[in-house]
Amino acid sequence: MSSENSMNANKNFNKEASPQSKTKKLKKKLGPQWTKDELERFYEAYQKHGRDWKKVAASVENNRSVDMVEALFSMNQPYLSLPEASVDGLAAIMTAHYSLFMAGLSSLQRKTYGVYPLQGKLLNVRIASQKSIKKNRELQNIKTIIGLKDETSYTTTDSLRYKHVMIMTDQDEDGVHIKGLLINFFHHNWPQLLKLNPPFLSEFRTPIVKVKNRNGVEAKSFYSMAEYSEWKEQEADNLSKWETTHYKGLGTHTSEEGCEYFKHIDNHKRVFVCDDDKDHGVAIDGAFNGNSKYRKEMLENFDPNSHHHETEARQITFTDFIEKDLASFFMANMKRSVPSMLDGLKPGQRKILHCLLKRSSNEDIKVSQVSALVLTHCDYYHSEKALNNTIIKMAQHHVGSNNLPLLQSLGQFGTRIAGGQDAADPRYLRTKLSPETRILFPKEDDKYADALTGSLNVEDRKNTEPTPYYPIVPMVLVNGCRGIASGWSTFIPNYKLKDVISNVERLLNDERTEPMDPWYEGFEGTITKDGENRYKTFGRLEESSGNAETRLVTELPIEVWTNNYVSSLDKGKENRGKVSAFIENYLDRSNDTTVSIQIELKKTEKKMTPEEEKEILGLTTMLSTGNMYLFDENDMIKKYESPQEIIEDFYKSRLKAYNKRKKHMLMELEEELKKLQCRVAFVTDVMNGEFKFDIKRSRAQLYEEVKGKYEATGRGLTDYSFLLDLSFLSCSKETLQDLQDARENVNRKIIEVETLTPKAIWKSELQKLRDVTEISMSSKLKRTRSPGNVRNGEFRFDIKRSCAQLYEEVIGKYEAIGRDLTDYSFLLDLPISSLSQKSLRDLQEARDKVKHEIGEVETLTPVDVWKSELKKLREVIEISSSASQPLEGQKISEPEGISMSSKLKRTRSPGSTSGEKETKR
Repeated sequence: MSSENSMNANKNFNKEASPQSKTKKLKKKLGPQWTKDELERFYEAYQKHGRDWKKVAASVENNRSVDMVEALFSMNQPYLSLPEASVDGLAAIMTAHYSLFMAGLSSLQRKTYGVYPLQGKLLNVRIASQKSIKKNRELQNIKTIIGLKDETSYTTTDSLRYKHVMIMTDQDEDGVHIKGLLINFFHHNWPQLLKLNPPFLSEFRTPIVKVKNRNGVEAKSFYSMAEYSEWKEQEADNLSKWETTHYKGLGTHTSEEGCEYFKHIDNHKRVFVCDDDKDHGVAIDGAFNGNSKYRKEMLENFDPNSHHHETEARQITFTDFIEKDLASFFMANMKRSVPSMLDGLKPGQRKILHCLLKRSSNEDIKVSQVSALVLTHCDYYHSEKALNNTIIKMAQHHVGSNNLPLLQSLGQFGTRIAGGQDAADPRYLRTKLSPETRILFPKEDDKYADALTGSLNVEDRKNTEPTPYYPIVPMVLVNGCRGIASGWSTFIPNYKLKDVISNVERLLNDERTEPMDPWYEGFEGTITKDGENRYKTFGRLEESSGNAETRLVTELPIEVWTNNYVSSLDKGKENRGKVSAFIENYLDRSNDTTVSIQIELKKTEKKMTPEEEKEILGLTTMLSTGNMYLFDENDMIKKYESPQEIIEDFYKSRLKAYNKRKKHMLMELEEELKKLQCRVAFVTDVMNGEFKFDIKRSRAQLYEEVKGKYEATGRGLTDYSFLLDLSFLSCSKETLQDLQDARENVNRKIIEVETLTPKAIWKSELQKLRDVTEISMSSKLKRTRSPGNVRNGEFRFDIKRSCAQLYEEVIGKYEAIGRDLTDYSFLLDLPISSLSQKSLRDLQEARDKVKHEIGEVETLTPVDVWKSELKKLREVIEISSSASQPLEGQKISEPEGISMSSKLKRTRSPGSTSGEKETKR
């Protein structure tokens, strides 16, 4: 090691050991100033012995202890993870997967490459504060490792400890983003480095997909999904001959593959170069600055087919990287953050719903098991924790969350106290589809899903990316949405389901939609319009009786949670925050569903209005409807000016889907009718002897004879199995009659479907949704009436009433039972014979008996119950012990109230007398 390099290392070591960056404890352990010779020996020993500090200390000598050596390592670890970090001419590899790099190093010269592992996404230095940048340990380590200095212009790399930086990340969109953030870091601080020749920055690319011919002869690697998709289109007819392996990240590659990549490093290396005719600084700055204008324009002009995926390319310009590679990340990020106008879902939410709709039953399932389903069947690429959080949010129903959750919350899914952040661990929570979900997403649509939405995107023989669903109302308005993406953000408040249904029905009746205002389930405050595209939400504030300075908060504005609000009051008590001049004290009695906060105000001379008090006490928030961005039917980002415009767009798309559904229903019924007609004709011919079986005929001859008389079904119209697979028992009068009846039923169904218009089908499903939601809401109002209403004629039966109407009348009079308070079967399933005087008397007696039992239980304390059960146990034990001692003539004392003789079972022989000895027991 050269003397100059040792001096640089010593300088960097001492800088790392400064009190500003390291603890006093480590500094004390470090010992006296380390000399250049000691550092030289330490470097060599560390490279040889690794973390065997005894051997390293022995190699350093000069009375350096194990603690001193270990302290030196702890304070300078960023350098020491880089093999031979001070040797001139090294290349630093910034990698997110240290293990793959180390596996590949065995095939490289260890003195040529070093590695520094990145911990996820790098800070965007272009919009971060100087304080954040200085505190960011990762950025400071990169600067120190390479030897970069702030406010320095580099025309060469001679003064740097590393001459070249290679970036090694996952090949997916998030990996591209990490590369972009590193480029942004270097360009923002040292733009001249990016103009050097030979280039300072490069990337190490690994395959994202590999395909291998099933005979094992041929294999191909693809470095982007665009390149793979292009190949798939070319091989569409031969895909079954290939086995596909997707690499979700660098960690998916084996150590053997890592070694192979590094052996042919030039095939995987691509350098970043400046543009000849474009200012790359504009592209880099536009991609990462605080103004989204450049990113919006870039995404509006983005063509996924132009994604830069040339395998043989050894270089790429910074502008091409930003506008092609990085733009793919921005688009993917936008797809993850902005929902579809059609179903109101983001891709992660859609995958969850897809897996639950595909289940054979709707039984309870753990949230963690739902995550496992999505990971298994839909190839979810992000963290399992994020997926669990998405499931929990889809089931939340506290004020300010979902108006109509698609999933049920069976457990502690979070409350308004912490805005849902207080949910229990996913492994304790259970969920399933809400009763309304199957009405919102009809099963008939599942049956014709391919016809309605196009086939699912299939990778690895899995349904990885379900296309948007078609609910019967635009759910994005019912449950709202919020998302922040690259270039765009979106926010849509919640609206009342009843208002949304009414506007859809107006369109079905060729009427104009009416304006809607935001509405949140359970919210007891007020929401008022406050200018164009703006609404103001108010909490509820009451003046306490008998005290002019005391106020009672009984509702908080939308998106203000109890804990956060109480924290702001704490600041007021401590003379911090904007309410400090008004708050004297407060008392919080809120629970998970209601708000009750008593506030004692400071005495002031000025009398404030209720509106002013709400403003000062933080009981107002603003909702905007001026940023409603969604993906439309054509998967293009679109800004909607009003909720009515969303409904109108949705109406056009959904009506087309109903037309497609009706068309395919008719095709299916007509296909079934053809089969039944052929079966009727075939069985009739067999019974009349017009079609005779001959065992000497081959199957091919049999097919030929059938082919000439009956119409085939199925693809290619060559399938006669529906006839030839009939059993001999099927050729009977009974079977023929059944087939004729089935044919008539299908005929009737065809007529029914033909007479129904898509609008009529839609209206009927909307009415069904309205009935279910109104029943659910009404059942929460507990009302009871006299149990003799039927006998007295107060409740009359009308056979013309529908089931929904009957439920409605029952709801208004009697109290439901069951988990969701919607079960009236204990009334409606009563037989008519129970409507008698005797039945009424029996019910009254049973009711009185239960009331008496309740009274007895209420008077008992837990101690009394325990004592009585202990007494019962003692008596049973005594009986048992007495029965085990059958001594003749011995008198056994019996506990009071218990017949001991009944417990001592002894039998004599049939002819024995009373004086004979007992022979059997």
